[in-house]
Amino acid sequence: MLIIGIFYLIILIGCALFYVLYVDIFSFYLLLTVIITPVLLLIAMLVSARKIKMSMLSLSHSCSEGEIAPVVLTIKNDSLLAVSCIKVTVGYKSTLDGVEKRLEIHTPIYAKNEQQICLKISAEFCGNIEVRLIKARIYDMIRLFSKRLRCKNIGTSVLVCPKITPIEPQLALYQNFDSESDRFSKRQAGDDPSEIFQLHEYRPGDKMNRIHWKASVRQDELIVKEFSKPISNDIAFIICPPSHAQENDSGIAESYSRIMCAAASLSFAMLENDALHTFIWRAGESNAAATVTDTQSYLNFLSMNFSYKMDTSKPYEAIYGYFSQLGSGEMPRFSHVIIITDGVDEHLYECLGGDEHGLKKTVICCLPQSEKLPQPQEDSTGTQFVFVGGERSMSALSDMIL
Repeated sequence: MLIIGIFYLIILIGCALFYVLYVDIFSFYLLLTVIITPVLLLIAMLVSARKIKMSMLSLSHSCSEGEIAPVVLTIKNDSLLAVSCIKVTVGYKSTLDGVEKRLEIHTPIYAKNEQQICLKISAEFCGNIEVRLIKARIYDMIRLFSKRLRCKNIGTSVLVCPKITPIEPQLALYQNFDSESDRFSKRQAGDDPSEIFQLHEYRPGDKMNRIHWKASVRQDELIVKEFSKPISNDIAFIICPPSHAQENDSGIAESYSRIMCAAASLSFAMLENDALHTFIWRAGESNAAATVTDTQSYLNFLSMNFSYKMDTSKPYEAIYGYFSQLGSGEMPRFSHVIIITDGVDEHLYECLGGDEHGLKKTVICCLPQSEKLPQPQEDSTGTQFVFVGGERSMSALSDMIL
Protein backbone atom coordinates (compact mmCIF):
# COMPACT_ATOMS: atom_id res chain seq x y z
CA MET A 1 0.00 0.00 0.00
CA LEU A 2 2.89 2.40 0.69
CA ILE A 3 4.38 1.71 -2.73
CA ILE A 4 1.01 2.37 -4.39
CA GLY A 5 0.71 5.63 -2.45
CA ILE A 6 4.16 6.76 -3.58
CA PHE A 7 3.35 5.76 -7.14
CA TYR A 8 0.06 7.70 -7.00
CA LEU A 9 1.85 10.77 -5.57
CA ILE A 10 4.33 10.68 -8.47
CA ILE A 11 1.46 10.49 -10.97
CA LEU A 12 -0.33 13.38 -9.23
CA ILE A 13 2.79 15.57 -9.29
CA GLY A 14 3.37 14.67 -12.94
CA CYS A 15 -0.21 15.60 -13.90
CA ALA A 16 0.07 18.89 -11.98
CA LEU A 17 3.33 19.78 -13.78
CA PHE A 18 1.77 18.78 -17.10
CA TYR A 19 -1.17 21.12 -16.40
CA VAL A 20 1.19 24.01 -15.43
CA LEU A 21 3.34 23.58 -18.53
CA TYR A 22 0.48 22.89 -20.98
CA VAL A 23 -2.57 24.83 -19.87
CA ASP A 24 -5.42 23.39 -21.92
CA ILE A 25 -8.67 21.47 -21.44
CA PHE A 26 -7.04 18.01 -21.74
CA SER A 27 -4.41 18.62 -19.04
CA PHE A 28 -7.12 20.03 -16.77
CA TYR A 29 -9.40 17.02 -17.16
CA LEU A 30 -6.45 14.67 -16.65
CA LEU A 31 -5.48 16.38 -13.39
CA LEU A 32 -9.12 16.42 -12.25
CA THR A 33 -9.48 12.69 -12.98
CA VAL A 34 -6.35 11.84 -10.99
CA ILE A 35 -7.63 13.88 -8.03
CA ILE A 36 -11.27 12.73 -8.05
CA THR A 37 -10.77 9.00 -8.76
CA PRO A 38 -9.25 8.11 -5.34
CA VAL A 39 -12.00 10.10 -3.60
CA LEU A 40 -14.72 8.17 -5.43
CA LEU A 41 -12.98 4.87 -4.68
CA LEU A 42 -12.72 5.81 -0.99
CA ILE A 43 -16.44 6.63 -0.82
CA ALA A 44 -17.32 3.37 -2.58
CA MET A 45 -15.14 1.41 -0.17
CA LEU A 46 -16.70 3.04 2.90
CA VAL A 47 -20.20 2.31 1.58
CA SER A 48 -19.30 -1.33 0.88
CA ALA A 49 -17.71 -1.75 4.33
CA ARG A 50 -21.06 -1.06 5.99
CA LYS A 51 -22.74 -3.79 3.95
CA ILE A 52 -20.25 -6.61 4.53
CA LYS A 53 -21.10 -9.27 7.11
CA MET A 54 -18.96 -12.21 8.18
CA SER A 55 -19.65 -15.39 10.10
CA MET A 56 -17.84 -18.61 10.90
CA LEU A 57 -19.39 -22.05 11.20
CA SER A 58 -18.14 -25.56 11.85
CA LEU A 59 -19.76 -28.04 9.48
CA SER A 60 -19.26 -30.78 12.05
CA HIS A 61 -18.88 -30.34 15.80
CA SER A 62 -16.29 -33.12 15.87
CA CYS A 63 -13.66 -34.74 13.68
CA SER A 64 -10.95 -37.34 14.15
CA GLU A 65 -7.32 -36.70 14.95
CA GLY A 66 -5.23 -36.17 11.83
CA GLU A 67 -8.15 -34.94 9.72
CA ILE A 68 -8.96 -31.45 8.44
CA ALA A 69 -11.32 -29.57 10.74
CA PRO A 70 -14.43 -28.63 8.69
CA VAL A 71 -14.68 -24.86 9.28
CA VAL A 72 -16.32 -22.48 6.80
CA LEU A 73 -15.93 -18.69 6.73
CA THR A 74 -18.90 -16.92 5.13
CA ILE A 75 -18.51 -13.38 3.70
CA LYS A 76 -21.72 -11.67 2.56
CA ASN A 77 -21.74 -8.44 0.57
CA ASP A 78 -25.17 -6.77 0.41
CA SER A 79 -23.81 -3.75 -1.43
CA LEU A 80 -24.19 -3.03 -5.14
CA LEU A 81 -20.46 -2.30 -5.25
CA ALA A 82 -17.82 -5.00 -5.48
CA VAL A 83 -14.68 -5.01 -3.33
CA SER A 84 -11.43 -5.74 -5.12
CA CYS A 85 -9.83 -7.47 -2.14
CA ILE A 86 -10.46 -8.38 1.46
CA LYS A 87 -7.64 -9.59 3.69
CA VAL A 88 -8.79 -11.89 6.47
CA THR A 89 -6.58 -13.19 9.28
CA VAL A 90 -7.82 -16.32 11.05
CA GLY A 91 -6.26 -17.75 14.21
CA TYR A 92 -6.70 -21.25 15.57
CA LYS A 93 -5.28 -23.13 18.53
CA SER A 94 -5.75 -26.37 20.40
CA THR A 95 -6.68 -26.27 24.07
CA LEU A 96 -3.92 -28.82 24.75
CA ASP A 97 -0.91 -26.79 23.65
CA GLY A 98 -2.39 -23.27 23.54
CA VAL A 99 -0.16 -22.28 20.61
CA GLU A 100 -2.08 -20.11 18.17
CA LYS A 101 -1.41 -20.50 14.47
CA ARG A 102 -2.58 -18.04 11.85
CA LEU A 103 -3.53 -18.08 8.21
CA GLU A 104 -4.29 -15.23 5.82
CA ILE A 105 -6.91 -15.18 3.10
CA HIS A 106 -7.03 -12.72 0.19
CA THR A 107 -10.13 -12.76 -1.97
CA PRO A 108 -12.37 -10.35 -3.90
CA ILE A 109 -15.98 -9.84 -2.84
CA TYR A 110 -18.55 -9.58 -5.60
CA ALA A 111 -21.58 -7.31 -5.39
CA LYS A 112 -24.76 -8.80 -3.95
CA ASN A 113 -22.96 -12.06 -3.34
CA GLU A 114 -22.25 -14.53 -0.55
CA GLN A 115 -18.96 -16.41 -0.56
CA GLN A 116 -18.06 -19.44 1.53
CA ILE A 117 -14.40 -20.18 2.13
CA CYS A 118 -13.43 -23.61 3.48
CA LEU A 119 -10.56 -23.23 5.94
CA LYS A 120 -8.06 -26.09 5.90
CA ILE A 121 -7.24 -26.33 9.59
CA SER A 122 -5.13 -29.33 10.47
CA ALA A 123 -6.22 -31.26 13.55
CA GLU A 124 -2.87 -32.86 14.36
CA PHE A 125 -3.68 -33.79 17.96
CA CYS A 126 -6.91 -34.38 19.83
CA GLY A 127 -8.49 -31.60 21.85
CA ASN A 128 -10.75 -28.62 21.29
CA ILE A 129 -9.66 -26.42 18.39
CA GLU A 130 -10.79 -22.85 18.86
CA VAL A 131 -11.00 -20.85 15.62
CA ARG A 132 -11.50 -17.08 15.62
CA LEU A 133 -11.47 -14.22 13.16
CA ILE A 134 -8.63 -11.95 14.27
CA LYS A 135 -8.96 -9.11 11.77
CA ALA A 136 -10.37 -8.26 8.36
CA ARG A 137 -9.48 -5.36 6.10
CA ILE A 138 -10.91 -4.31 2.74
CA TYR A 139 -9.15 -2.32 0.02
CA ASP A 140 -10.31 -0.04 -2.76
CA MET A 141 -9.81 -0.87 -6.44
CA ILE A 142 -6.27 0.52 -6.66
CA ARG A 143 -5.40 -0.40 -3.04
CA LEU A 144 -4.68 3.17 -2.12
CA PHE A 145 -7.04 3.12 0.88
CA SER A 146 -8.12 0.40 3.28
CA LYS A 147 -10.59 0.02 6.13
CA ARG A 148 -10.62 -2.43 8.97
CA LEU A 149 -13.89 -4.27 9.53
CA ARG A 150 -15.39 -5.10 12.89
CA CYS A 151 -14.98 -8.80 13.59
CA LYS A 152 -15.57 -9.20 17.32
CA ASN A 153 -16.85 -12.52 18.66
CA ILE A 154 -16.69 -14.26 15.29
CA GLY A 155 -15.44 -17.79 15.78
CA THR A 156 -16.27 -21.41 16.39
CA SER A 157 -14.77 -24.55 17.89
CA VAL A 158 -14.26 -28.12 16.76
CA LEU A 159 -13.89 -31.18 18.98
CA VAL A 160 -11.02 -33.32 17.69
CA CYS A 161 -11.55 -36.90 18.85
CA PRO A 162 -8.68 -39.31 19.50
CA LYS A 163 -7.96 -42.10 17.05
CA ILE A 164 -9.72 -45.35 17.84
CA THR A 165 -7.95 -48.66 17.34
CA PRO A 166 -10.30 -51.66 17.09
CA ILE A 167 -9.48 -53.95 20.00
CA GLU A 168 -11.22 -56.90 21.64
CA PRO A 169 -10.21 -57.13 25.29
CA GLN A 170 -11.74 -59.76 27.53
CA LEU A 171 -14.44 -58.46 29.87
CA ALA A 172 -14.40 -60.16 33.25
CA LEU A 173 -17.59 -60.80 35.23
CA TYR A 174 -17.67 -58.84 38.49
CA GLN A 175 -20.04 -58.96 41.41
CA ASN A 176 -19.86 -55.35 42.46
CA PHE A 177 -23.13 -54.30 44.06
CA ASP A 178 -21.87 -50.76 44.71
CA SER A 179 -21.79 -49.99 41.00
CA GLU A 180 -24.94 -51.69 39.73
CA SER A 181 -27.39 -49.68 37.65
CA ASP A 182 -30.97 -50.07 36.44
CA ARG A 183 -29.86 -50.36 32.82
CA PHE A 184 -30.22 -53.57 30.83
CA SER A 185 -28.41 -54.82 27.76
CA LYS A 186 -30.19 -54.43 24.43
CA ARG A 187 -27.97 -57.03 22.75
CA GLN A 188 -27.58 -59.92 25.15
CA ALA A 189 -30.02 -61.90 27.25
CA GLY A 190 -29.40 -62.62 30.91
CA ASP A 191 -30.97 -64.02 34.05
CA ASP A 192 -32.64 -60.93 35.55
CA PRO A 193 -36.42 -61.57 35.67
CA SER A 194 -37.25 -57.93 36.38
CA GLU A 195 -37.26 -57.14 32.67
CA ILE A 196 -37.94 -59.22 29.54
CA PHE A 197 -35.29 -59.18 26.83
CA GLN A 198 -37.35 -60.84 24.10
CA LEU A 199 -39.83 -63.66 23.41
CA HIS A 200 -39.32 -66.75 21.28
CA GLU A 201 -41.12 -69.95 20.44
CA TYR A 202 -40.63 -72.88 22.75
CA ARG A 203 -37.56 -74.98 22.02
CA PRO A 204 -36.67 -78.31 23.64
CA GLY A 205 -34.65 -77.59 26.74
CA ASP A 206 -36.37 -74.30 27.64
CA LYS A 207 -37.42 -74.02 31.27
CA MET A 208 -41.14 -74.37 31.90
CA ASN A 209 -41.16 -71.54 34.47
CA ARG A 210 -40.16 -69.11 31.71
CA ILE A 211 -43.23 -69.78 29.57
CA HIS A 212 -45.25 -66.61 28.93
CA TRP A 213 -48.76 -68.04 29.37
CA LYS A 214 -50.73 -64.99 28.23
CA ALA A 215 -48.68 -64.68 25.04
CA SER A 216 -48.96 -68.44 24.52
CA VAL A 217 -52.76 -68.24 24.67
CA ARG A 218 -52.81 -65.38 22.16
CA GLN A 219 -50.38 -67.10 19.77
CA ASP A 220 -51.89 -70.55 20.29
CA GLU A 221 -48.38 -71.93 20.85
CA LEU A 222 -45.87 -71.96 23.66
CA ILE A 223 -43.93 -68.66 23.97
CA VAL A 224 -40.88 -68.48 26.22
CA LYS A 225 -39.50 -65.37 27.92
CA GLU A 226 -35.82 -64.43 27.73
CA PHE A 227 -34.75 -62.38 30.72
CA SER A 228 -32.56 -59.29 30.51
CA LYS A 229 -28.93 -58.89 31.36
CA PRO A 230 -28.31 -56.02 33.82
CA ILE A 231 -25.47 -53.66 32.98
CA SER A 232 -23.27 -52.66 35.87
CA ASN A 233 -20.70 -49.90 36.01
CA ASP A 234 -17.63 -51.79 37.24
CA ILE A 235 -14.66 -50.15 35.52
CA ALA A 236 -13.15 -46.69 36.00
CA PHE A 237 -10.49 -45.09 33.82
CA ILE A 238 -8.31 -42.49 35.52
CA ILE A 239 -6.78 -40.13 32.95
CA CYS A 240 -3.45 -38.63 34.00
CA PRO A 241 -1.90 -35.62 32.24
CA PRO A 242 1.56 -36.10 30.69
CA SER A 243 4.40 -36.18 33.20
CA HIS A 244 7.27 -37.38 31.01
CA ALA A 245 6.61 -35.33 27.86
CA GLN A 246 9.21 -33.08 26.34
CA GLU A 247 9.38 -29.58 27.74
CA ASN A 248 7.46 -28.01 24.88
CA ASP A 249 3.81 -27.61 23.97
CA SER A 250 3.79 -29.99 21.00
CA GLY A 251 5.42 -32.72 23.12
CA ILE A 252 2.71 -32.37 25.75
CA ALA A 253 -0.05 -32.43 23.14
CA GLU A 254 1.43 -35.49 21.41
CA SER A 255 1.82 -37.36 24.69
CA TYR A 256 -1.72 -36.57 25.80
CA SER A 257 -3.04 -37.69 22.42
CA ARG A 258 -1.46 -41.11 22.97
CA ILE A 259 -3.11 -41.32 26.39
CA MET A 260 -6.51 -40.37 24.99
CA CYS A 261 -6.16 -42.80 22.06
CA ALA A 262 -5.74 -45.67 24.52
CA ALA A 263 -8.72 -44.45 26.56
CA ALA A 264 -10.90 -44.06 23.45
CA SER A 265 -10.02 -47.51 22.09
CA LEU A 266 -10.89 -49.19 25.39
CA SER A 267 -14.07 -47.14 25.77
CA PHE A 268 -15.44 -48.12 22.37
CA ALA A 269 -14.53 -51.76 22.95
CA MET A 270 -16.61 -51.66 26.12
CA LEU A 271 -19.51 -49.86 24.44
CA GLU A 272 -19.65 -52.63 21.84
CA ASN A 273 -20.17 -55.06 24.73
CA ASP A 274 -22.77 -52.93 26.55
CA ALA A 275 -20.34 -52.31 29.40
CA LEU A 276 -20.80 -49.07 31.28
CA HIS A 277 -17.67 -47.35 32.53
CA THR A 278 -16.58 -44.10 34.14
CA PHE A 279 -13.80 -41.67 33.28
CA ILE A 280 -12.13 -39.76 36.10
CA TRP A 281 -9.76 -36.84 35.56
CA ARG A 282 -8.45 -33.80 37.39
CA ALA A 283 -10.42 -30.61 36.78
CA GLY A 284 -8.83 -27.72 38.61
CA GLU A 285 -8.74 -28.38 42.35
CA SER A 286 -10.97 -31.46 42.35
CA ASN A 287 -11.77 -34.58 40.35
CA ALA A 288 -14.38 -34.72 37.62
CA ALA A 289 -16.17 -37.89 36.56
CA ALA A 290 -18.31 -38.86 33.57
CA THR A 291 -20.12 -42.15 33.00
CA VAL A 292 -20.13 -43.36 29.40
CA THR A 293 -23.21 -45.26 28.25
CA ASP A 294 -23.23 -44.52 24.51
CA THR A 295 -21.45 -42.54 21.79
CA GLN A 296 -23.09 -39.25 22.77
CA SER A 297 -22.05 -39.54 26.41
CA TYR A 298 -18.51 -40.38 25.19
CA LEU A 299 -18.44 -37.16 23.14
CA ASN A 300 -19.76 -35.24 26.15
CA PHE A 301 -16.90 -36.64 28.23
CA LEU A 302 -14.34 -35.52 25.62
CA SER A 303 -15.83 -32.04 25.51
CA MET A 304 -15.70 -31.70 29.30
CA ASN A 305 -12.22 -33.19 29.57
CA PHE A 306 -10.69 -30.92 26.93
CA SER A 307 -12.29 -27.83 28.43
CA TYR A 308 -9.99 -27.97 31.47
CA LYS A 309 -6.37 -26.85 31.40
CA MET A 310 -3.95 -29.66 32.18
CA ASP A 311 -1.63 -29.33 35.16
CA THR A 312 1.45 -31.32 34.13
CA SER A 313 3.21 -30.43 37.39
CA LYS A 314 0.81 -32.70 39.32
CA PRO A 315 0.11 -35.63 36.99
CA TYR A 316 -1.20 -38.03 39.65
CA GLU A 317 -3.60 -35.76 41.55
CA ALA A 318 -6.58 -37.58 40.01
CA ILE A 319 -5.37 -40.86 41.56
CA TYR A 320 -4.88 -39.28 44.98
CA GLY A 321 -8.29 -37.62 44.68
CA TYR A 322 -10.07 -40.85 43.78
CA PHE A 323 -8.63 -42.86 46.69
CA SER A 324 -9.46 -39.96 49.04
CA GLN A 325 -13.06 -39.75 47.80
CA LEU A 326 -13.35 -43.53 47.93
CA GLY A 327 -12.38 -43.51 51.60
CA SER A 328 -14.92 -40.81 52.42
CA GLY A 329 -17.69 -42.49 50.45
CA GLU A 330 -17.97 -39.66 47.91
CA MET A 331 -16.98 -41.95 45.03
CA PRO A 332 -18.27 -45.48 44.34
CA ARG A 333 -15.94 -48.45 44.57
CA PHE A 334 -15.17 -49.85 41.15
CA SER A 335 -14.08 -53.45 40.62
CA HIS A 336 -11.28 -52.48 38.25
CA VAL A 337 -9.44 -49.16 38.13
CA ILE A 338 -7.39 -48.55 34.97
CA ILE A 339 -4.85 -45.73 35.15
CA ILE A 340 -3.67 -44.33 31.81
CA THR A 341 -0.45 -42.33 31.85
CA ASP A 342 2.65 -41.64 29.75
CA GLY A 343 5.26 -43.22 32.00
CA VAL A 344 6.15 -44.81 35.32
CA ASP A 345 8.11 -43.19 38.15
CA GLU A 346 8.42 -43.32 41.93
CA HIS A 347 5.53 -40.88 42.42
CA LEU A 348 3.17 -43.25 40.60
CA TYR A 349 4.31 -46.18 42.77
CA GLU A 350 3.69 -44.01 45.82
CA CYS A 351 0.10 -43.37 44.66
CA LEU A 352 -0.57 -47.04 44.04
CA GLY A 353 0.87 -48.04 47.40
CA GLY A 354 -1.62 -45.76 49.15
CA ASP A 355 -4.60 -47.88 48.09
CA GLU A 356 -6.11 -49.50 51.19
CA HIS A 357 -9.20 -50.86 49.47
CA GLY A 358 -7.69 -53.80 47.62
CA LEU A 359 -8.84 -52.71 44.17
CA LYS A 360 -7.78 -54.41 41.01
CA LYS A 361 -5.51 -51.88 39.33
CA THR A 362 -3.97 -51.75 35.87
CA VAL A 363 -1.59 -49.06 34.63
CA ILE A 364 -1.41 -48.46 30.87
CA CYS A 365 1.78 -46.61 29.93
CA CYS A 366 1.61 -44.92 26.53
CA LEU A 367 5.24 -44.35 25.56
CA PRO A 368 6.76 -42.60 22.53
CA GLN A 369 7.83 -44.62 19.52
CA SER A 370 11.50 -43.93 20.23
CA GLU A 371 11.46 -45.69 23.60
CA LYS A 372 12.00 -49.40 24.05
CA LEU A 373 8.95 -51.01 25.57
CA PRO A 374 9.23 -53.44 28.48
CA GLN A 375 6.98 -56.47 28.66
CA PRO A 376 3.77 -56.39 30.73
CA GLN A 377 4.55 -56.92 34.39
CA GLU A 378 3.03 -56.91 37.86
CA ASP A 379 4.46 -55.18 40.95
CA SER A 380 4.31 -56.09 44.63
CA THR A 381 0.95 -54.34 45.12
CA GLY A 382 -0.67 -56.54 42.49
CA THR A 383 -0.91 -53.73 39.96
CA GLN A 384 -0.64 -54.89 36.35
CA PHE A 385 1.50 -52.70 34.03
CA VAL A 386 0.84 -52.67 30.29
CA PHE A 387 3.13 -50.74 27.90
CA VAL A 388 2.00 -49.59 24.46
CA GLY A 389 3.57 -47.39 21.79
CA GLY A 390 6.14 -47.77 19.07
CA GLU A 391 6.29 -51.29 17.74
CA ARG A 392 3.61 -52.35 20.22
CA SER A 393 0.51 -50.59 18.93
CA MET A 394 -2.78 -49.99 20.71
CA SER A 395 -3.99 -53.33 19.40
CA ALA A 396 -1.88 -54.91 22.16
CA LEU A 397 -4.63 -53.82 24.55
CA SER A 398 -6.68 -56.74 23.20
CA ASP A 399 -4.65 -58.96 25.54
CA MET A 400 -6.04 -57.16 28.59
CA ILE A 401 -8.69 -58.55 30.88
CA LEU A 402 -11.01 -55.73 31.82
